[in-house]
Parts: sequence; C-alpha cells; structure tokens
Amino acid sequence: MTAISVSSHSTAHPLPARTAYGYVALAAVLSAGPSMWGSAVKFAAAHDLLQPNSWTEGTRDAISILAIVFSAGCALKWWKARTRPGRVRQQCVNAVVLMVTVECCLAVSGWPRDTPTTAGEGKLLTIGLLLWFARELLLRHGVAPSVTGLGFGPATVERHTVAGVLAGGVTLIALILTCTQIRIFLFEHFPVYGPGLSGPGNLFEEVARYAWTSVVEELLLTAVVVTLLVAARRPAWEWLLVAAVLRFLPHLYLGLSGMDTLLLGAGAAWIFYRYRDVLPLIVAHFLYNTVILDFTAQLPQRWAAVVLAWVAAGVVTVVAVVSPGSAPSPRRHPAKPTPRH
Repeated sequence: MTAISVSSHSTAHPLPARTAYGYVALAAVLSAGPSMWGSAVKFAAAHDLLQPNSWTEGTRDAISILAIVFSAGCALKWWKARTRPGRVRQQCVNAVVLMVTVECCLAVSGWPRDTPTTAGEGKLLTIGLLLWFARELLLRHGVAPSVTGLGFGPATVERHTVAGVLAGGVTLIALILTCTQIRIFLFEHFPVYGPGLSGPGNLFEEVARYAWTSVVEELLLTAVVVTLLVAARRPAWEWLLVAAVLRFLPHLYLGLSGMDTLLLGAGAAWIFYRYRDVLPLIVAHFLYNTVILDFTAQLPQRWAAVVLAWVAAGVVTVVAVVSPGSAPSPRRHPAKPTPRH
C-alpha cells in the first residue's frame, strides 16, 4: 500500500469551516454512501415499508459507481492542476485512471454476469483510488505528502518514546475490548435489520472487503475528517462528535446494536489526533474484523478483561508522560565568545 503522510502547515490561514464540512460530507458519501442506502432499505423492509427489489439494489450500485467515478475525476483534476507533467506522462496517467475506474465500476455492477466475480479485485482497486483521492484532497489544502508512513503531521511528544507508542497501543486494545462487549450486549437485546451488506464469498473476497472497510473508514472517516476539521480550527468536541456519527452511519443496518461504533469512531479520532498516525488504526481495524472480534467474544470474565485493559492503558500513559525523553531536549546554542579587553 502506498504510504501517505501529511503535515498541516497552513495555520496562518485556517481552512473555512464550510469548505471543511463540504469535504467531510463528500468523504462520508464516498465511503459510506452505499452502506447508508443499503441500511435504509433494510430498515424499511424490516418495518414493511419497502421491499428490496432490483431498483433498490441498482440504486446502491449506482451510488457506488458514481462515488468511484467522482473520486477518480477529482483526484485526476487536482493532480493535473498541481503538476505540469509531459504529454506522454499525462496520457499514461489518464489511461491508467480510466482503466482502474472502469474495472471498479464493472466489479461493483457484477458485469458480465456469466464470469467469476471480481468483487475482491474491485475493492482493492477502489482502495487505491480513494487513497489517491485523499492524498490529492489534503494536498489541495496545504497538507504535505511523504512516503515515510501514514502519519498526519506533528503529534504530541509522547509519540517519540517507546512508552508513548505502547500507551497508544494498549489504549486501542482497551477500546476494542470495550466495544466488543458493548456490541455483544446490544446484539442480545436489540434487533438487527439483516446481515451485512455483502453476503459470504470466497476467502479473497472476504479479505478484500475487510481491507476496504479498514482503509476507507480509518482514512476517510477518521484521518481526513480530523485533519480537515482541525485545519478549520474546530473545537475538539466537534470533530470527535462528527467522527463518531460518521462511523455509525455505515453500520445503520445493525440498528441500536451498532451503537458501539460511536465509541469506536470517537476513540479512533482521539488516538489519531494524539499520535497523527493512521496506519495502526487500519491494522487494528482489519484484525478486529478478521480475528479479534471472535476471539474477544470467547474471553472468560470479559468485563474484568476490559477493566484491566483500561487500568493498564492509564498506567502506561502516565509512564509515557513522565518518562525521560518524553519532552524534546532544548536546543543548545553555542556560547558567545567573551570579549577581550
């Protein structure tokens, strides 16, 4: 995966709030639009308000296709405005973007029907397009790229110590354990409006779907949202609330049983803001979907494990703050020579 790093350095002129929220809405539609439509259809069907048919399925596919085409078009337009490539290079990029976009659209629509499914391939290609879209979007607003990692600019000093990184990891584990128990409790007491939006497929398709979900939700609904709203100088409670709500929207089909995603969204946003690195969130999200959810559901004394995890997170965080090296050493200036009389 291409690593993307951004660092916000346009603090003199903050991003207008209207512009920031416009792009936040765009990120939500690109990442969660099809899921929100599918969830709305499932909710309506569960209450006998609407019966799923070819039109509702086709509308969901159309939203996906429009999102793919729009994100590819925006990324290509912004890239051309930012660079002055040669004619051959520009034509090559145009051709690659066109081929990837067409392939993604065909995979979403399932055409041609008599061939083996390419849903997994389409998901992986869409990841590439959305990574490029996010990169060009942030570059457009004074965010510098790097290939050193997925960090999003200067973070608190705890990031630069082993204890600080460990504190972030333990906090993430505690958050995952907590949300797992909340979800199990909610599943037992509230209805779910149908299974996930994608049925079971082969192993490659399942892995591709989990990878797509992990990258898209953490990159667009956490990293991009927090970066834009912080650049617009919005208060912390505001971008935490927005990140929480946007994380819940793709899981509307779970009904009240998906309320734990509010905590996951806010927690991921805070961890990202503190460490400015989205790669651990992507990895944790992928592992959560594939193995951690089932594993933690089988833990004995599950709530005791949650309490112990949060206690450990608090202890390690305190150690990270007070440990040597948590603060940058002051820059030493050479001593001025003593004037001779």
